[in-house]
Amino acid sequence: MSFLHPWALALSALAIVPLALHLVRRDTRRRVAFPALRYLHAAERRHARALRVRDRWLAAARIGALLCLAAAAARPVVGRGGPGSHPPTDVALVIDNTASMQRVSGERTLLDAAVEAARRSLRHATPEDRFWVATPVDAVIAAGVGASEAASALGAVRGSDAAGSVPDAARAAVSEIPFEAGRAREVQLFGDAQASSWEGDAELPPGTAAALFLVAPDAGRNDAVLELAVHPASPVPAGADVVATVRVGRWPAAADGAGPGPVDPDAPVTVRVLLDGALAAAGRTGPGTELALPVPPPPPGGHVVRAEIDADGLRADDGRQVGLRVGDPVRVASPPGPEGAFLARALETLAAGDRVRLDPTGDPAEVRVRAGGSTGTPDGGIRRSTLVLVPPADPLDLPAFLRSLSADGIPWNLEPESLRGELRLVADVDGLADVRVRRRYRLLARPAPPTPFDSVLVRAEDGEPWAVRGRAAGGRPFVLLGSALVPEATDLPISAAMVPFVDALVAAWARPGSAPGARDAGIETRLPDRADSLSPPGAPARRAEGGAPWRPREAGAWRISLAPGTDGTRSTEWVGVNVPLAESDPSLASGAARAAALGVDEVASARDAPSWDAVAFARRRGREARLPLLGLALALLAAEALLASPRGRGSSPTRPTTSAAGRQGAPT
Repeated sequence: MSFLHPWALALSALAIVPLALHLVRRDTRRRVAFPALRYLHAAERRHARALRVRDRWLAAARIGALLCLAAAAARPVVGRGGPGSHPPTDVALVIDNTASMQRVSGERTLLDAAVEAARRSLRHATPEDRFWVATPVDAVIAAGVGASEAASALGAVRGSDAAGSVPDAARAAVSEIPFEAGRAREVQLFGDAQASSWEGDAELPPGTAAALFLVAPDAGRNDAVLELAVHPASPVPAGADVVATVRVGRWPAAADGAGPGPVDPDAPVTVRVLLDGALAAAGRTGPGTELALPVPPPPPGGHVVRAEIDADGLRADDGRQVGLRVGDPVRVASPPGPEGAFLARALETLAAGDRVRLDPTGDPAEVRVRAGGSTGTPDGGIRRSTLVLVPPADPLDLPAFLRSLSADGIPWNLEPESLRGELRLVADVDGLADVRVRRRYRLLARPAPPTPFDSVLVRAEDGEPWAVRGRAAGGRPFVLLGSALVPEATDLPISAAMVPFVDALVAAWARPGSAPGARDAGIETRLPDRADSLSPPGAPARRAEGGAPWRPREAGAWRISLAPGTDGTRSTEWVGVNVPLAESDPSLASGAARAAALGVDEVASARDAPSWDAVAFARRRGREARLPLLGLALALLAAEALLASPRGRGSSPTRPTTSAAGRQGAPT
């Protein structure tokens, strides 16, 4: 047993008052001997013992009532108590709102069940508690608030189709909790314990308790569209045949999920391919097998290609989409000179496939390529074209190359670098990961205001940039490589990755007005420079600022409207936003993995309300015994009143009778 207000026990000293009164009490009546009252002496002796017992019970009742009142004022607690009986606590409520929480449990989503469980914790809160509310997708959305404000924050939690880390969200919330002596600290997590959402390293402060309310879907098994690739890549030449390649995956029910039972892992799945919402092709394929479906040639403009399967488990990953732009091939001015020979051959291959047009006449080139010391056609009249800059193979030619960079206002320097061995490249281009670099220049940015277009396109495996893009001083876009495209510097020119690399270089990276065809939900990017409105899936357009950060939360086809360009016409880009692949796997993180991710010895878990009440608010003060003590004090006061009443005292043997003799013998 312990006491919340131990200082109140000092009130028990008042119990000495009735004890002292009983000890010093004496009969003050004066008695006069009278022969007629002698017969009462015998009766008095018979009742003396009973009178002493009554007085002792009366004293005990008074002393006991005072002791019970003093103990009740001290608020004693016994045992462990319920979840509402805890010391002042700082609580981080972490609600998993990643894509997997959109699965269904009963008639509601897992996210709805998690929010309801968090509200149950708030119902056990005391006025001294403080709450921090966080999610893996939105970070901290409420800090140091009371239960009512935390309930409002829970009402603002929205689901998403993005991925996120539950331990990272817990670390972000706990890092904002100030340390104060006498306050407990606890992290309460609400989610499905999906393994992909528990990747991270929170390292919670010592003494922080952790508890997880685990919500489970009705069906743990999940089929998903894992990959959708459209060939040829955007921009697609007008009239070209389009092929959609689809790959489907299947995951069985989680080990402790509520799945419907065993399912044939090789059962075929029906795949439908839609072009702008209309069915364009269909077929059947087994999980893990690629299915290629032809799509009728789309007309010029922006389009959306979507591959979907029948809805199940997690519905958001039952389809993937990619934005597609159909139009004239990009116009490229091929580089002259021997150092541009490999580039020229790759461009000729792309031109044969109608991916690019070389040596345009009339309109200026959209992309101009400079390799080594070549300068190409003077820039007069073509300042709006994008420059693709390839450094010289011979370091002796580097000063002239740097002077041309300075003349064009490009804020980058290059320094020769001696590599020990070979490095691989890292980029999302087919075959580029197998390319080795033996010579490179170190790319160093000059101090210059960054623009939304600035980015690193390709890195080496040591993390150093190998291909960058940005805008020159006059606003002209450029792409700068870190190695010459010759076999002595890199095996890229003689590898199968050369043509896909050059295609990405001139058709995508060098065109700042083009949005990416597809991306994962929750990944931040920037809108195209000319973007002026943005339309979420199934929602009206809203104003947007070109180059502004953009972090889509919802999977589907997003429409981006671009302001009129130099030709005075508006255009539309479509971006397919998809659920990250990791969210499709329903596998659960083990108890040991959860504890390791949070840096604690154990994460207590519960699946229902009674179990949650047993683990939430781990530091408890016990069950208060104040009400029973007050009840006992009232009972003792009632007993004291009864004992002190004339009926409780009984008939006194010395009480005079009503006869004349009795009146004459009465005490005076």
